Amino acid sequence: MSSTQKPSGQSHPPVLNGGNADDRLVQLRGLLLGPEQEQLDDLRRRMDDPAGRSEDLSRHIAEAIAIRVKRDRKLQVTLQPVVEEALRISVARDPAMLATALFPIIGEAVRKAVAHALSGVVESLNQMLDRSFSTESWKWRLEAWRTGKSFGEVALVKSISYRVEQVFLIHRESGLLIEHVATADAAVQDTDLVSSMLTAIQDFVHDSFGGKKSDELEMMEVGDFKLWLQHGPVAILAAVVRGVPPPLLRQVFEREVEAIHKKYASELNEFQGDSAPLSGCRENLQHCLLGRGRADKKKKSYKTIAVFAAALLCVGAIVALRVRDNLRWEHYLQRLRGEPGIVVTGARRSWFSYAVTGLRDPYAVAPRELLGDFKIPERKVTEKWEPFLSLDPRFTEERKLELDKERLEKQVLRFDLNSTQLRADQFALLETTADDILSLEKAAALNGQRLPIEVSGHTDDTGHQELNAQLSEGRASTVVRALVKRGIAADVLVARGLGTRSAHSNLEDEYPKELDRRVTFKVLMPRADQPK
Repeated sequence: MSSTQKPSGQSHPPVLNGGNADDRLVQLRGLLLGPEQEQLDDLRRRMDDPAGRSEDLSRHIAEAIAIRVKRDRKLQVTLQPVVEEALRISVARDPAMLATALFPIIGEAVRKAVAHALSGVVESLNQMLDRSFSTESWKWRLEAWRTGKSFGEVALVKSISYRVEQVFLIHRESGLLIEHVATADAAVQDTDLVSSMLTAIQDFVHDSFGGKKSDELEMMEVGDFKLWLQHGPVAILAAVVRGVPPPLLRQVFEREVEAIHKKYASELNEFQGDSAPLSGCRENLQHCLLGRGRADKKKKSYKTIAVFAAALLCVGAIVALRVRDNLRWEHYLQRLRGEPGIVVTGARRSWFSYAVTGLRDPYAVAPRELLGDFKIPERKVTEKWEPFLSLDPRFTEERKLELDKERLEKQVLRFDLNSTQLRADQFALLETTADDILSLEKAAALNGQRLPIEVSGHTDDTGHQELNAQLSEGRASTVVRALVKRGIAADVLVARGLGTRSAHSNLEDEYPKELDRRVTFKVLMPRADQPK
């Protein structure tokens, strides 16, 4: 290559030796700016490639939408016309698709509406038939003869006389009263108490008798008035109706509940007890105070009063028992949280059962032993405890005591045949044993205990039994005296001769008999019913 030619297609950096100034400048620029130039070229190719830009955008569009939705509602407002137009085109193209998707919802709504209508008609007819041979029926016949109307028409009009006396709007989740309206002469009680009692009764019925989530308590009847409940997504409308209301009244309640949820959707979702932002829904509740003639006032019989009082007593008793059980459970949990070595990580309660989970040190008190203090039946409580080691000083001391006990009980001092004198090679082990006993006594003292130690002498199975018994007692006494000289309290040590009772050589032919000529140690722990 001549000096005037420009390098091309080289896989290694060009050499600056030789060439004119322009060539060297080109070579120097390639060395200094080559990687950056390649990156710029790659970036330009990606920007010019629509498929590449779409691929990059697809990686981050979901996160971008999530962040924007949390910030404000501009994205929803922008996408609303697009979604509506897409839904319109989809329905126009394939109506069966939307019908299939909405079928479960519409079918259930239609069935519920038909059931309400039939229930109202049947109720009116039943009441009309009940009065066919009563005094009221003869009054209706007289009015039919006087007005020229048919008996059936008069009976139907009379049988559906009613009046809506009070209407409550209750927050569904918290059970708090949002708004209340009533007629001028209605007997208004404590509205907040009524709201709480209705919520408690609904929860009791749903928890006790189960059913689907869509199944709700819709009507209660006490004496000559009924309590109709119309459930919305966030709020419940409860109306006190006296007399026999027509089935169409249910449609009025449904319409007003829908209007309230549509007009005050955000206020209902953010409701925390302050009903001021929802004061406008009072007008909707006023629309429910309807009545076609005032229902006939009847004197309540003693039987009706007794039934009503019994119902209130039952509800009050259920609520009182529920409150009592909840208080007992809360006190039990407080006791558990205060116990050393127990950490409660979860607790749950329902109408008929309780459950608690957490961590428990093996030395901590058994949680079931505390249930009796709070009169909670053990069969109703489900527990799940994971083991862990607590750093509480009481448990660390007990663990140290247990370790010292195990270490001491593993010590064995050996003796020669027919000898009560400790072998010379056992004195170092004797010193270690003395240190272990001193450590055990110190740990027991910190735990408020004083533990006796049984020093047991043993022999092999050779020789006479009486001589072996004396020999084993002598070995035990020798070790006790040696330990007392090394600072161990004499009243802590108990010498005992076992003779050949624990000999292994009489069980195994190949077991060395010299291993039976020994002294062992056993810590006498107090029983659970004995004081420390």
